Amino acid sequence: MKRTALDPALLILGALAYFGYLVTIIFVMKSHYEFGLYLFTPLFLYTIFRVLNARIKRASLLLALYLALPFFTSVWLTLIGAAPVWEVTGALPIAVLFSFSLKSEKSSSPLFTSLLEPIYALFFALTLFLPLVNFINNRDIVPALQLMLAIYSPALVLTTVIVFLRFIIETASLNMVLNSFRLFIHGAKVDRLLFDSAQFLSLGQVNLSGIITAEGVSRDLFLKKVNLLNKEFAAADENNDIMKRDAKFSRKMADGTELTIGTLYLLIKKEKYRTDGLALPPDLTAKSFVAMAEGNRVIGYYVIDRFDATANRTMIDLLREKYGIASALIGTADERFPAVPAAATLAELMPGHHDMLITQTPPDDSPCIVVGWGGAAPEKCDLYLNEPYLITLMKLFLLLTTIRPRLYRSVAIASIPFILPLFLSIFKLHVPQLNAVAVLLMMLLTITQAFRSVKAE
Repeated sequence: MKRTALDPALLILGALAYFGYLVTIIFVMKSHYEFGLYLFTPLFLYTIFRVLNARIKRASLLLALYLALPFFTSVWLTLIGAAPVWEVTGALPIAVLFSFSLKSEKSSSPLFTSLLEPIYALFFALTLFLPLVNFINNRDIVPALQLMLAIYSPALVLTTVIVFLRFIIETASLNMVLNSFRLFIHGAKVDRLLFDSAQFLSLGQVNLSGIITAEGVSRDLFLKKVNLLNKEFAAADENNDIMKRDAKFSRKMADGTELTIGTLYLLIKKEKYRTDGLALPPDLTAKSFVAMAEGNRVIGYYVIDRFDATANRTMIDLLREKYGIASALIGTADERFPAVPAAATLAELMPGHHDMLITQTPPDDSPCIVVGWGGAAPEKCDLYLNEPYLITLMKLFLLLTTIRPRLYRSVAIASIPFILPLFLSIFKLHVPQLNAVAVLLMMLLTITQAFRSVKAE
């Protein structure tokens, strides 16, 4: 993923400057708080410039406002000799620079996600209303602004970046390659599935069970080789013909070994492959035993569940009725999928940001989230499915339904420590050390909230 060279460098410098400020100024010296002006001004100016330079309409303006409001307030408090609350303000550009260091060639920073817009509205309302109440009670603008900064939670942006990183981990666990952030940026929402042919819908999910391997071949190694050959099989033009004829499929891998897959009966009885150190079932034809051979030796086999031709039709109905995700075919209608309407071209379907195009021939430019499979070049897609089954997409949609509530809940929980300076404001107290503790607790809560598991909820 390409990024501006300054982003990771300034991220490291910013983190060192911030934690150095906490340790030296806040907790050791307990004075010279104004020194934050010199430490954090270059970071803020660069970060605000990067945000505005992205030119993503409302998202850029909201993020720039989120950064500029506390920065200029802290600058003004510093210049008049009041406590400037840099212990909270200084943490803000770090999360933003972290996000920009993840920026991909195809996507802007994950902080430009539309998921943040509702949170911004509530956040700005609270951080302005509560200090306003303080000002009305005390008739003093300085403690009111200090209160605003003390409760100005960096969790808004930090949590978004952490939730995005968890999103990357979870898509990888579904055996997908994530090449751009468009799905996350557009709110992790899908309205329609657009298939450029019915071929994808004709692929069934294969379930492995009863794995038996030969002596000297571990289960993990066997599954790794099966996965490698399955990728080659999914991309092969002749895969449908092989399935119909119950033939074997062979490919020479990068390390020079030849892997072959086929039914156990075919490889042993007809093709005469060796079975050294392999325990065989009493009846080779009793079940759907699929075998993997390396060279001329069968190194293991497993049982597969036969594909039910109605399974994908059922999932299409489920996606429409339960999740509100419609489907459409580009080309001619297919009688096997009567609930999927067809259109002659992609343009006729008026695709948008919340549509997902499932294709083996990714277009050069498309408003859709482009999901490639089979022979598609992975780097040309926003997402690439290593396991091209509709059930894989179903798992992705289940994951997407958790992102919005997870983000909102995590921001709320991670911001709880800032209730402490809000409470102290009742007694007209401003304690920089407690503000710093609130930030550190926020960081801890953010990480534990976002990474309490790596599985979709």
